[in-house]
Amino acid sequence: MKKHVLKWVIIFSALFLSEKTEAQVRLGFYPFNNTLGVSMGSLRKANLELRTAVFYSSSDEGSFGLEPEVLATFRIAGNEFYRLFTGIGAGYGYNHPGSGYVSALVPFGFEIKPVEKLPGFLIHTEISPAVRFYEGYATLKLQPRLGFCIGLQ
Repeated sequence: MKKHVLKWVIIFSALFLSEKTEAQVRLGFYPFNNTLGVSMGSLRKANLELRTAVFYSSSDEGSFGLEPEVLATFRIAGNEFYRLFTGIGAGYGYNHPGSGYVSALVPFGFEIKPVEKLPGFLIHTEISPAVRFYEGYATLKLQPRLGFCIGLQ
């Protein structure tokens, strides 16, 4: 399963790098999901985002989780101050002491630049229906996210 995730990362990277876009690198923080992300792209065309959730739960003898994801998102509508987007992504989740799972994601959401004097600051919100494949079963999970992004370049 790790080979499939790596294959999707390579495909998304190749698609994104083939785009002729004025890319901006952004660091995203999703406080309600314990998630950090790094994205490349612009509000004009496409973004490629790598993000991971890290969490610890003290219940059930303690469990540690790591959920890296790669997402490619494409603008449906927008201008230099907002972007309505949809996309596709893949992820891998590992919850210790359990086994891992693979996810297929379809994010849909919007980003806005609320402060004109801070052009690198964005508010990012999305809902990502995800199909998780775990031990021969497929389950559907809705993943709402609200985040804050800071442009690094």
